[in-house]
Amino acid sequence: MKSGVFSWLLCRALWLCGVALCASGCGRKATVEDCQQIVKRIVELELQSVVPQQELSSEVVQAQQTFKERALSDCVGKRITDKSLACVAAAKDSKTIIDDCF
Repeated sequence: MKSGVFSWLLCRALWLCGVALCASGCGRKATVEDCQQIVKRIVELELQSVVPQQELSSEVVQAQQTFKERALSDCVGKRITDKSLACVAAAKDSKTIIDDCF
């Protein structure tokens, strides 16, 4: 995949993650693992329409590795609930994550 598209998708995933976590006022502080789970799901959903299925897992791994650099400031420590994480895992598109999960 072209790095420009990948960078855009990663930025979008991090933005969605930050918006989602800011909207969930109660719960507990998000861990690195929580944030990785959210970003992984958003990236999977965003990439499904633009990346062949056989390349999807490698692109998601690349996104997670890149995400680690920004995780502390953009996600970790924000408030999250277990119900929100379950909703993220079950979401069929990234819009659902924002609209229904947080």
